[in-house]
Amino acid sequence: MKTNLFAIENLYKKITLCLCASAAILCLLSQGCSNIEKNGTTIVYHTIESLPEQIDALKLLVKEFEKKNPDIKVRIETAPSGTASVFQKLKISIAGQNPPDVFYMVTDRLDEYIQKGAILDISDYVKNDFPSIENVYFPQAVKSCYKNGRIYCFPFHFSTDILFYNKDLFDSAGVDYPKDKWNWNDLLKTAEKTRVRDNRRIKVFGVLQPRPLMIIRSFGGEVFKINPLRCTINSEETKQALRFLIDLNKKYQVSPINAALNPGERSQVEMDMFKSGKVAMFTGRTYMLIDFAGIKDFNWDIAFIPTGKKHYSRLAVGGNCISSVTENPEAAWKFVKFYSSVEGSKIMGQKRNCVPACIDIAKSDIFLAPPPKNIEKAILQIKTSEMEIYPVKGWREFLEKEFMPTIDKILLGKISVEKGVSSLERKAKNLLSTKN
Repeated sequence: MKTNLFAIENLYKKITLCLCASAAILCLLSQGCSNIEKNGTTIVYHTIESLPEQIDALKLLVKEFEKKNPDIKVRIETAPSGTASVFQKLKISIAGQNPPDVFYMVTDRLDEYIQKGAILDISDYVKNDFPSIENVYFPQAVKSCYKNGRIYCFPFHFSTDILFYNKDLFDSAGVDYPKDKWNWNDLLKTAEKTRVRDNRRIKVFGVLQPRPLMIIRSFGGEVFKINPLRCTINSEETKQALRFLIDLNKKYQVSPINAALNPGERSQVEMDMFKSGKVAMFTGRTYMLIDFAGIKDFNWDIAFIPTGKKHYSRLAVGGNCISSVTENPEAAWKFVKFYSSVEGSKIMGQKRNCVPACIDIAKSDIFLAPPPKNIEKAILQIKTSEMEIYPVKGWREFLEKEFMPTIDKILLGKISVEKGVSSLERKAKNLLSTKN
């Protein structure tokens, strides 16, 4: 009898211990779930916009988003500056199956990522939350986000080529400010007058060399034409445009050779030259407005890009894409939506990080408050702007690895205009025959 009672007592102790252990496990699990709920969701946001002013604006936007969405945290990840391709880090992360949840995209690069299956189709999200998107955002910006009737990117700003000029240098030279219907010859004449010499040395350049592809297209040249698709780069218009760039330096001595600048940081060098008063004019991009906001040493303004055979400017639309393999699509969409919302656009609009894609914000005092005096031209330039893209497979790679290096050799005098253009023609025709 004692034995039986002892056995029953031991069994009771075991059952009690098991129940206690189970309760402890449930408690731990409960605490774990509580921590998960408390910590919320973290999404990674990757951007190529790495100017200090851009990052400061982005941090402010993220702060406001997290305040409204306390269960979602955003970790900012930036692309290395000074690289040949600022999208390289993103490409590597996608190839390694470890992409960010949301990433900044310039829409003329969308095709490449859509073909890889790297971007989530957000058409249903947009349809539900923005049924009249074309009435809220600039139609040109919205159109660039579509592919085969589906939307893969949500726009939040756009940039165009724009002419920046130092008003104080113009005043010192006694010349008129740029007019709306300026042509490239007008720019050249003004560059000669605003250039400042110190004996035989040029102290202040009149202008910086415009972007080669922009001036080629403005002069009437094209790398490719469609219907039928063919290479047309070897044209007199292309050669005239390149000779004009060379003459700015060699013949008229109003511009340094931009090709001699650090390739990875060329835009930054140009911006620094303008901010330091070393150049009277340069054809920059509207995204540079955010960097020039702090100029205190002189008065400056913007004007439309001069015209050639056509009034051409490159349109680049910046937006956000969601990774097709994100584990947090709902949280990612909340961030994308907030970024492009009126509230998000206000933050970026005040900081002048390009032109807001949201029409109401772009046309409000939030963005249009001077300086510069003619800030509205940053919006109006979109009327003569086009996407700088051709329906050619491998176009982006050709632009970066073949076109620009060859153009640099031409501008540096390492090869003639004729030889360089002929070389590009052969390579472009080979691209058409092998990839298209």
